[in-house]
Amino acid sequence: MPFEVSEDMTSILDVSDEISVMLRRIAAAMEEQSATVKEINSNMEAVKQVAQSNAAASEEITATVVESSKLTTGVRNRVNQFRLMG
Repeated sequence: MPFEVSEDMTSILDVSDEISVMLRRIAAAMEEQSATVKEINSNMEAVKQVAQSNAAASEEITATVVESSKLTTGVRNRVNQFRLMG
């Protein structure tokens, strides 16, 4: 009977060691996932900034096109005035 208890205790220690190894692996995987999530968040913030920059540039281009159109219309009107005079 004492021999059986000793074997049982050895089995419990072996299982405990295996569980400990598994828990260390899980902890390492969780740290890796956490680092990956932080990197993804950082990349998403960079994409957001690029999108905002593109939106601002688009607005500026639109304003420039509208202004160019107004200038073109003004020049066309002046040219037509000279034609009527001439």
